[in-house]
Amino acid sequence: MEINSGKNIETDNLLLLDEINKENVLDNIYNRYNKSKKIYSFIGYSILIAVNPYQNLENYYSEEKKKEYKNFFDEVKINPSIIPKPHLYYLVEESYRNMVENQKNHNFGRIWFRKNSNYKIYN
Repeated sequence: MEINSGKNIETDNLLLLDEINKENVLDNIYNRYNKSKKIYSFIGYSILIAVNPYQNLENYYSEEKKKEYKNFFDEVKINPSIIPKPHLYYLVEESYRNMVENQKNHNFGRIWFRKNSNYKIYN
C-alpha cells in the first residue's frame, strides 16, 4: 500500500494519507472528483464519503456494477489481496453478508440509508 501526501493527493482510502488532517482530506476528495470523476472515498473500509456531483451518474448504479460488488466477496475468498474500490454497493453487500453470517440485525444503518437518496438507487 502506498502512503500519500502533498497537494496532488488521490487515494481510495483516506486512512492511507501520510497525515490525516482537514486540508489533506479535502484535497483528496477534491482531486478524486475533479481529476477522475470519482464520487466515493473510503475511511477504512466501513465508512464511505460521497460527493454530490449534481448530475445523474447512471454508470455508477448499473446492474452490472451491482453484480461486480456482489461477486467481489467471492473473488476475495480466492485472492485475499484484492482491495475494494469505494462504492455504495460495496458497503451494502458487506453489511448484508455480515448480517447473514452473524445473524444480527443492523437497523442503525437503515435509518440513515432511508433518509439518503442512495436508498432509492439500491432498492
